[in-house]
Amino acid sequence: MNLYTVSQVMKMTGATRPQLRNWHKLGVLRVRQTGENISNNRKLYTDEDVERVREILLLQETGLKLKEIREILNAPEEEKQIAIANAAARLKEQYTQLEKKLMLSSIARSAGLEQAKSAAHAFGSLEALEDSLAKNESLKAILRWEHSHTDRDISELQDDLARIIEEFEQLDASSGWETIEDWLARFCDIWGERFGWPSVGQMLTLHFAFQDEGSWQDLQNESLFDKTTRQAIANAFLLGWASDALACLDDLLAHLFMHSISPEEAADVLISLVCELAGQPHLHDMPESDERTQHIKRLSEDVFDLLESIALDDQLGPYLELDELPAIEGPNLELACDMALANADDGFKAWMPKGGAERIEHDAALWRDGIIAELGLQDADDADEKLSEWFKERYPDAPEARWETEEEACATEKRVRELIQS
Repeated sequence: MNLYTVSQVMKMTGATRPQLRNWHKLGVLRVRQTGENISNNRKLYTDEDVERVREILLLQETGLKLKEIREILNAPEEEKQIAIANAAARLKEQYTQLEKKLMLSSIARSAGLEQAKSAAHAFGSLEALEDSLAKNESLKAILRWEHSHTDRDISELQDDLARIIEEFEQLDASSGWETIEDWLARFCDIWGERFGWPSVGQMLTLHFAFQDEGSWQDLQNESLFDKTTRQAIANAFLLGWASDALACLDDLLAHLFMHSISPEEAADVLISLVCELAGQPHLHDMPESDERTQHIKRLSEDVFDLLESIALDDQLGPYLELDELPAIEGPNLELACDMALANADDGFKAWMPKGGAERIEHDAALWRDGIIAELGLQDADDADEKLSEWFKERYPDAPEARWETEEEACATEKRVRELIQS
């Protein structure tokens, strides 16, 4: 029997770590293999579990809520097929309506606008992102949803958002990292049921979209979200973006400091990470050029500046529980940024002997000493061995992207279309 780790299931299905955790909590996904005989006692998934993850993702795309999905997947096979067919029929009707609207709107588009949209994919800074067509497209997608759904659908969305925002207002910095992550997963589930689960790059785009009052006034879309709700949604997406980014950076730096990956490998992952965080994963695969180099450098500076400003922000910073992410203290964030900048123009090999390698090892030693002190192992003969055991339990998987890429999002959409056609 094949067994898969969380990271492998994420890569195979496109599901995110918060999604899997939320599905376990709600009883939608029950993993029988808990790895009792495996080191660190971590969850392992069978082929059947992986297929169930794919089914959950597919059913979410039809607009079903997690409660309905749980009932469908636990029902006898005949009832399950009937429920899926009904959901597909509803989705087909919605898709037909949306297709007509898109066709009508495309007639009015000029060739110049289409070229501008195509060119917009190559912008290279978060400042440009705030003013990009991607943000406006997000707003228009929300507007299309409002126009194609009933008053009851809109009211349910508003009620769900009001409830989840009220829950957030009751949280504080002492709530704990897992509590905040669970809340973010439930917020994204509410959003994902209507508009699709956002990737980490889309979270940043949506933050800017909801933050920009001018765009909402231009669209005259006051009926769906009032100003207070829009600000709460903007904060939620920014917090979700920052928590994903910081958790991934903590993971990556911890593996670097424990020598489980080389500095060169870490620097390559950092470039990919910066592109993902800015919602521009295609930049990582573009051919080498001066323009691409400058784009990635600006993105690296902007992404790390934004992360630092969020961590220091009085309103959002306390919710990030930075004490539980020991590898991303201020100097280490600066180190990660400098590694990304050095690697952006293929200058990492030159950066290493000019103080880079010494700096990495210095920060790694401080990090390891801090963990040993926190674990109370200063005088223990087996401190290094205990540290290694703690590391394997705390960071069981190699660092990698924790979100859907554009390619995986397209694969999800393709599965939905195949379901409709069948």
